[in-house]
Amino acid sequence: MEDIAHCATLLPTSCAGRDLLLHLSSPSDAIHKDQCLDKAAREVECYLLSLAIRSYYRANHYQVAYDLSLKAIAIADAYLSASEGKLNVETCGGMYPLRSRLVRYRSLVGEALGRQEGDLSARYRSAVLAKDGDGICTVLNLMLRDLLAGDQGE
Repeated sequence: MEDIAHCATLLPTSCAGRDLLLHLSSPSDAIHKDQCLDKAAREVECYLLSLAIRSYYRANHYQVAYDLSLKAIAIADAYLSASEGKLNVETCGGMYPLRSRLVRYRSLVGEALGRQEGDLSARYRSAVLAKDGDGICTVLNLMLRDLLAGDQGE
């Protein structure tokens, strides 16, 4: 919690939750700091990557955002592959929604660049096998969006 409180100092004073975050640290939290950081580092890294992609996308730097999204998805996939065999909420529960977010951003940026995603069916298959509800919903929506954009919907 000490690290979260430290990060809150970077927020502008106009943020409503800033004061709440600043008061989260306590001396007893220092004991469990390393354990918590190890578990949360992957999720924080992927979330920050998604924020960077979103920032580039909103600034109309589509190619940079697309390249970053490809690398971020590869990182998220590597984290999930490393956890294979012990897939449960504790080891990678937060990674599935983050990977879905990255895939969605890649699709939005790719659409802005005029590219169509080719790996959606493979992503759908892996999401179903992993029982990843966020991934299933995201990929189905992206597939439907691609069909509607190509006037292939009925």
